[in-house]
Amino acid sequence: MANAFTKSELVKMWKRPVERQYNVAVSKILEALKDTDGEIAICFSGGKDSSLLLDMFCEIYSQIDKYKGKPITVYFANTTNETKKMLQFIDFFVSWVQKQWGVKLDFKEVRPEKGLTWASFVKENGIPLISKEQAKCVRMVRRDVEKIGCDLSTLEKYHRGGMDAVNALFDMGFSKTAVLNLTGWVSSRQAFGEGFILSKVWLPMVFCPVPISEQCCVNIKEKPLHQFPNIVMTGEQAAESKTRENVYLKTGCNIRLDNGDYKSKPFGAMTLDGILFALQYRKTPICGDYGSIVRDSDGHYRCTKTNRTGCALCGFGCQYDTERFVRLTDEEPAKVKFAFTPREKGGAGYGEAIEYMNEYCGTKVQIPKLK
Repeated sequence: MANAFTKSELVKMWKRPVERQYNVAVSKILEALKDTDGEIAICFSGGKDSSLLLDMFCEIYSQIDKYKGKPITVYFANTTNETKKMLQFIDFFVSWVQKQWGVKLDFKEVRPEKGLTWASFVKENGIPLISKEQAKCVRMVRRDVEKIGCDLSTLEKYHRGGMDAVNALFDMGFSKTAVLNLTGWVSSRQAFGEGFILSKVWLPMVFCPVPISEQCCVNIKEKPLHQFPNIVMTGEQAAESKTRENVYLKTGCNIRLDNGDYKSKPFGAMTLDGILFALQYRKTPICGDYGSIVRDSDGHYRCTKTNRTGCALCGFGCQYDTERFVRLTDEEPAKVKFAFTPREKGGAGYGEAIEYMNEYCGTKVQIPKLK
């Protein structure tokens, strides 16, 4: 399947005025409603993006006569790692949006299978740090390193090292995936690529005393949603990560897949400024975890506390938001205590992992003091 857009086209979309970004998102919601005859569910997490999406969708839906009285399906994946404020906000917002637009929501809350919790999962499988893509690279390389037995200097020697490095790593017993993560060599294409490579700065994390993993997202949030028909609308944006950017370039905002699934991402080409402008313009409520929305003297919008929330103890991006866990301490002391208690004492081991990351990768993530 040919890509829907080129990177240069996406960059042009990002440069559109925020008002234009908003209007395009409205048109994409209308397009998705037409494509699915209204049989589409909204994925809602309580975050600012999904709150904006649900608010906009409900308004548009309420204005179409043939949908009058028909409930809107909403999926909420309870990861067991939400903040108290977020859970309270979700209850409030579901009620608010129904009253605001005179619609009815068929709200479906799903949890991990068989009583699995986020806390039990990360203790056994590893904690989320750096980013989803880089954490996966760390996990895959670490798996092979533990089998083969090699040190950091070996990984540094062969990192992005060309065909000589590829052959040497294969000879040592590294898998195709680990070789891809270390060199960029794509065995199926017999060529080097730029995706799925573990950045050199994060190579030391392969040897971190606490395992790093992206699997909590897959097993705690994404997998439970698979029980439902996959005709969904989400608040994802290409600007949020390289992985989401690559997917957007292939699919655009709305796409019907060969298996009948339908994926809609009306905000796909929006920027953070576009999202925050729309929230402020519409007066859409947001969770208190974000603070309030302000516009700085340079014309850009931001939230006074944090621009992104996600799961309470998610460490993705904490290298850029170095006070994340310190901020969380006052409102979620039990969660923070579990996270930063050493693994051998029943905790998740965030303290050891972040100390190691700060020392060997040059980050400056603050470690909260446990009470």
